[in-house]
Amino acid sequence: MAVFEITMVSGYEANKDSLQNFTEANIDNGLKRYEIDGKKVHLYFRAISKGRKCAGFEVNQVHEVKNPKPGVVRVYDYYEPDKSSTKSYNLSCVWETYEPNRLESDTDKHASSVLVMI
Repeated sequence: MAVFEITMVSGYEANKDSLQNFTEANIDNGLKRYEIDGKKVHLYFRAISKGRKCAGFEVNQVHEVKNPKPGVVRVYDYYEPDKSSTKSYNLSCVWETYEPNRLESDTDKHASSVLVMI
């Protein structure tokens, strides 16, 4: 079994609905399940075959961070975790959803997507 361990960029959290939709849409691609553990998302695949795997889901900004630390993606064999590959990433495209009836006191929410390809 292969695991994608995705640590979120500072100030962001995974959107659970998006992860659930992604999981349901990728069962045929070998994705078994996902787990959220604090700032990390774990995606469990039956195996990683040759070629590319793509994991995409939405994230939400929960805190504004002046200099956010990059996130980290680690892909490893569940049974042999020393066999792994790690790469850092940043969210380069962040946008705010416009809500015309939103009160000024409402918390600003930003959304973005994480797309991981190996």
